[in-house]
Formats: sequence, structure tokens, C-alpha cells
Amino acid sequence: MSAEGAYAGLRVLDLGQGVAAPYCAMLLAMHGAEVIKLEPLTGDWSRGLGTRYGDHTAMSAHYNRGKRSLALDLKATAARDIAVALATRADIVIESFRPRGGRPARAGL
Repeated sequence: MSAEGAYAGLRVLDLGQGVAAPYCAMLLAMHGAEVIKLEPLTGDWSRGLGTRYGDHTAMSAHYNRGKRSLALDLKATAARDIAVALATRADIVIESFRPRGGRPARAGL
């Protein structure tokens, strides 16, 4: 949001969904970082939390402010190439994927 903030010149690729990762990226954007939010074609699942206003809810609009947004189908080779190029150029990549393929981790495993 601010070109003169503490993180001006920092490039961030935000792959996170939900609350924590988008909030982290929003804070970086508030302090000058260039943040690109990469989402699936259906959008970040948190866009559906709360009352919808177009493609957003109040929460998703708040947590994604100050970011550029790009929706890609990562099953397509060209889209994966774009995502890899963005990640290569980024100083920081933020993600919030579950470990172990989305299955809840169990103690002792």
C-alpha cells in the first residue's frame, strides 16, 4: 500500500488461504511490500466466509487489501510456469498448506 514503508522493494508471493497467511501478507503490503496473491480459479476458500458482496466478503476484502491478485489453474503447464516464475522472483513465498496431503497429523506417526 505504501511505496515508502519499511518493506518497500520486497516482493511477496502469497499462496495462503484462510486467515493467518493472508493476514501476514496484508501486513507486509501495509508496510510497502509488493504482494501478489495467487489463487485457484475458484478463489481462496475464505472468500465464502460471511456475507458475500460480489466475489468478496468483508473479511476477504480486508485480508486481501493492498495485494495484486492472480487466479491460475495449476493443472495447466503454462499456469505452473507462471507460478514458478513468480516464486523465483519473490523474496518471500507465503503458504498455508496442510502437511501430509491435507490429512490431519496424528501423534506418533
